Amino acid sequence: MTERKKEIDKVLELVAGGQSLRKACEAVGITRPTFLRERDKDAELADQYARAREAQADAHFDEMAELEAECRAGTLDPQAFRALLDSRKWRLARMRPRMYGDKVTVDNTSSDGSMSKLNVTVRFVRPPERDKDDDA
Repeated sequence: MTERKKEIDKVLELVAGGQSLRKACEAVGITRPTFLRERDKDAELADQYARAREAQADAHFDEMAELEAECRAGTLDPQAFRALLDSRKWRLARMRPRMYGDKVTVDNTSSDGSMSKLNVTVRFVRPPERDKDDDA
């Protein structure tokens, strides 16, 4: 395994553990643009990076439980906890919107057009007036 491959694998490991790409690259000793260039040249590395980013979001989610425990133990101020929690929730909703997002959208379109929108017009008509003699 080449030295560059070892560095890239270490960056992926750090990102999957929750570190930002910038911090992971700094820790390994390569630049962020170098890593991104390597990712863009290698489809397998791009897939590995996508999985690492998903794991990064999961690590941030797990840290939310740790923050909650600190708040319950009294080692973290409740206001600071709320700010940290809101920040994490916002980031998670953007990192993995399908998993942690607030909004669920249902798309009912179909490829064959069978579920296309229908334009329906309803026309209300007044019944004919009846003579008073018809009531008897």
